[in-house]
Amino acid sequence: MECTTFCDWQKLNCPNVLEIIHAVCFGLYKKMEKLNVLRMALMPLFLSFISVPIVLLLLILSYAPVVAPLPVMSPFELAQLEKILLENAPESTSRASRRSISLDTEELNLLLRYGIQLFELSPRWASRVELSEGSLQLDASVGLAGTPFRFFLNLESSLSLEKGHMKLQQLKVGKLALPARILEPLQNLLIQNLAAIFPSGAELAALTNHISDLQISPAAMKFDIQWQPELIARVSNQVQQLFVSDQDRRRIAHYFAEIINTINAIPPDIRAISLNALLIPLFTSAKEESSLSEDPVAENIAAFQALSIYLNREDIASIGGSLNTEELPEPRPVEVRLQRREDLAHHVVSIAAISSSAGSEWAQILSTTKEAYDARYRTGFSFSDLTANYVGVALAEFATKSDVSALEFQRRVIALTEDYEYMPVVDNNRDGLSEAAFQDQYQDRSSVQFNQRLAEIQASIAERPFFSNQHQVTD
Repeated sequence: MECTTFCDWQKLNCPNVLEIIHAVCFGLYKKMEKLNVLRMALMPLFLSFISVPIVLLLLILSYAPVVAPLPVMSPFELAQLEKILLENAPESTSRASRRSISLDTEELNLLLRYGIQLFELSPRWASRVELSEGSLQLDASVGLAGTPFRFFLNLESSLSLEKGHMKLQQLKVGKLALPARILEPLQNLLIQNLAAIFPSGAELAALTNHISDLQISPAAMKFDIQWQPELIARVSNQVQQLFVSDQDRRRIAHYFAEIINTINAIPPDIRAISLNALLIPLFTSAKEESSLSEDPVAENIAAFQALSIYLNREDIASIGGSLNTEELPEPRPVEVRLQRREDLAHHVVSIAAISSSAGSEWAQILSTTKEAYDARYRTGFSFSDLTANYVGVALAEFATKSDVSALEFQRRVIALTEDYEYMPVVDNNRDGLSEAAFQDQYQDRSSVQFNQRLAEIQASIAERPFFSNQHQVTD
C-alpha cells in the first residue's frame, strides 16, 4: 500500500490538516481562556477557604497561657485537701441526709487542681476559679503537644447565678469571643449530651439535681446537697471505670474467675482463710498471663482490682464495658484475714487497688481522711488501719513501678510463707483515738508529731523482708 502524501489529501478533497490543527488549537485556547477567567473568579473564594482556618487558629491559639501550670501538690496542700473532704463529708455515708457545703476560692482551686492532677492532665492543663457577687470566672489553659511550636488553648468563661442555676454569660476561646446568642444553646447542648461526653455523665447530671440553695459571693460558694448513698456509689463506680480500659476489664474478669476457683477448692467447713491463700494463686496466674501479654504491670493492677471487688463484696458487673459477666458463678463468701483481722486484709487490698490504678497520692489521701473521719464520727483514729493502708500503697508501688519490678513482685508473692513478711505486727498500736484525743496528742495531721509517727510506720514497712533490696530491682 502506497503512502498518502499531503497532495493526495488535497486530491481526495479532504480538509487541510493545518486547518484542522489550527481549529483544534484555537478551540483549546478559548477553553483555557474561559478556565483562566473561572480560575480568577474562584481565586478569592479559594483564598478565603484556605485563610479562614488559619485566621481561626491564630485567633484561638496563644503563645502564653492565661493560667500558669502549677507544680505537683505539696504535702501541706494534700493535708488541706484532706481537711476539705473531711469537713464536708456526711456523718453517715450509709443513709440519706442533707449537707450544707461552703467552699472559698482557695478551696475550690485546690479541688480543681487536684482533679486535674488525679486524671493526669497536668502539667499540660491548668485551671483557675474566681468568685464575685452572684457569678464566677472559670479560666483554663491547655498546652498543645505534638506541634512544632508551643501553643496554648486558652478558655475564659463567666457564669452567673440565675434562679438557682448557673448560666453561661461569656465564653472566650483565645482571642475569639463567642456571640452571646449561641451561649445558651451551647450550654443546653452540653448538658443534654453530658452522658455521651463523659462515662459518668448521667450520674453527674443526677447528682446536680440534688443540689439546692446555691449561693455565690466573693467569700465563698455555698450550696446544700442531698446525700443519696446509692447515687454516690454509682458515681464512684463510674469514676473508677475512667481508669479501666476494655482490655483491663477482661483481665479483671479473668482474675475474678481465678479467685472463685480458688475459693471453691476450699473445703466448705472452712469459714476463714489468710490473705496469702488468695495472693499466691492469684499472682501465680498473673505471672503466667504476663508471659503471654508481655505487660506484667497491667496484669498486677487487674489482679488487685479483682481481689478488691471480691473482698468488698462488690458486683463484678460494676467494671462495666462489653463483658458478659453473667457467665461468672456467684462467689462463695469467705472471711479473708490478715494477722487474724478481716479489716486489715480489706485495707491492704482496697488501697493497693486504688493506688495501682489512680496513684499512691490519691490512695494516701483516702486512707488518712478515712481515719480522721472515723475519729470524728465512728470508732476512732486507727494507726493499725493506717499501717495496712500504707502496706497497700507499698505493694502497689512495687507491683507497678516497671515491668522488671512487676515481675519481681510476682516472684516474691508466689514465695510468701507468712504475712509478717510484708505486714508489720500491729497488735501494740494504739487504736480508737477520738478526735479530741488525737488533737491532744498530735494537734493535727500536718504536725511534726503526726508526720514522725507516719515516718515510723513507713520505716517499719520498708524493713519487711518482702520489700528489702527493692533498689536492686532495675529497669
